[in-house]
Amino acid sequence: MNERAGHNLGTAMPQSPEPQGRRRRQQDTQSCAPLPFWPRLLTIEQASAYVGLSRDSLLGYVADGTLPVTRPQRPNTDWAHRRTLANTETLRRQLFDRFDLDALVERWKRMG
Repeated sequence: MNERAGHNLGTAMPQSPEPQGRRRRQQDTQSCAPLPFWPRLLTIEQASAYVGLSRDSLLGYVADGTLPVTRPQRPNTDWAHRRTLANTETLRRQLFDRFDLDALVERWKRMG
């Protein structure tokens, strides 16, 4: 045992004298950007982090019509006009509006 450190050899000393709770709180606030830095339209991964649910749970709300999805229109390019597929007006990417996510959370609060 290393008397000077007060620990067995091989264990690390705490890096700072801050209490454990304070350090954990700082890490939590750093893991999510403050609200003004979240974009208006979120990807599925961002939306699940924003609401705190899994990706599959959010897709379940989309499937049952509880949560609307935004699909941006395809840009007006020559490439888009040459395509003859039926679904050329919108992109395949599903984006979630922050305001729709906020409204969903508000509905949950009223129900619970």
